[in-house]
Amino acid sequence: MQEEREILVKKVFPQLRLRFQPLGVQIVAVDLRWGITQEEKERGEVLPLCLSQIDQCRPYFIGLLGTRYGLVPGNFPRSF
Repeated sequence: MQEEREILVKKVFPQLRLRFQPLGVQIVAVDLRWGITQEEKERGEVLPLCLSQIDQCRPYFIGLLGTRYGLVPGNFPRSF
């Protein structure tokens, strides 16, 4: 999905920002893999960090999934 990500970041998201800016809507691209350190992975913090980032996108979050979903956590936190 690397090529698709490049198109989204370089073409689609800038066009969406221009269209929605006059309406007072802010478009922010977030890749949940960005900024996760090896230490955070080793401590099992990936899922809580991703869920926290999604929570910050309220009231709207649009998720795009490719064929590779990443790791499967051993357990899910009850709250974050």
